[in-house]
Amino acid sequence: FFYPRIYLMIKTKWWLPDKIWSLIVASFSAQLSLAPLSIFYFNQFPNYFLVTNIVVIPLAFVIIFLAIGLFIGSIMPFIGMAFSFCLNYAGKMMIYFTEIVSSLPYSVSEGLYFNQYTVLLIYGLIITVSAFIWFKKVLFLKEFFVVLILALILSIISSTYPQDKMVIFNVDKGSAIYYQSNRNGVVICDSCLFDDTLKYSFYIDKFLLSEELDGCRKLLIRSEEGFQNGNVFFKDGFIISKNDLAMVIINDDRYFKKEVEIKMDIDILLLVDNVKYRIEDLLEIFNPKLIVVDASNYDSRIRKWEEDCEILGIDFYSTKEKGAFLLNLTN
Repeated sequence: FFYPRIYLMIKTKWWLPDKIWSLIVASFSAQLSLAPLSIFYFNQFPNYFLVTNIVVIPLAFVIIFLAIGLFIGSIMPFIGMAFSFCLNYAGKMMIYFTEIVSSLPYSVSEGLYFNQYTVLLIYGLIITVSAFIWFKKVLFLKEFFVVLILALILSIISSTYPQDKMVIFNVDKGSAIYYQSNRNGVVICDSCLFDDTLKYSFYIDKFLLSEELDGCRKLLIRSEEGFQNGNVFFKDGFIISKNDLAMVIINDDRYFKKEVEIKMDIDILLLVDNVKYRIEDLLEIFNPKLIVVDASNYDSRIRKWEEDCEILGIDFYSTKEKGAFLLNLTN
């Protein structure tokens, strides 16, 4: 829709400038359609996409042509080797060029966040403007701006009253718990996730962007430092909240090293890092309302725990099967 209209804005009789302008328009039109989704899923935007696509798009066509030639010419060894050499060289050129562009200052805008409503509004604006250009009727713009104002009002109301919440993430072979009080948050995670910046960014950072926090701390599950954040107190795997929530994280045998005379009444018992205990053993020390296990545990052990909980009549939740566990703590 946008390509022919933008392309006709500039006309030239010279072949090379015309092809470059065509590539720029095609890149801009494609980016206009995909940018909201790109920011929604990856929280970043490539600032030099026009420069990159001027080279990458022609190279992509060359690579496709060479791949077809390699397939057809594979019956003749000499021709197949020639196509293979050219295809390999073209692929390396594309990678080399994209690496150069990505290494430039300010090549990528990071830390961007669009929620699903923002994405829908942007696409609604694109569709409305397109309809306005096509049908030349102001009615389409009026309807969109009414919806936009309502969406902004709802967004302001929701951001004015932040929720207290707890989230147990579904991290592959890792553990992470998030607690938010007002606009302050704390992430409690295992040592592997704590030290792995890339993995932490993939699983946690995007979620934190959506929360619009004033501040957020990161602590180890077995942190003896202790931390109080608004309505929650955390120390050494034990979480107590003023919202009447008590949770214990089990990842070693410290609770089994001494005799317990009275069971500990808790709301959630979180099992992480493949703790080697049966549910019956845990129930000798704790009296939980819910047992949660995350993706840091073996599948066989999760299934066994689930079967035991079903027999004993205890509520059970596996993040590996059901996704992240979310608990709203707002009164």
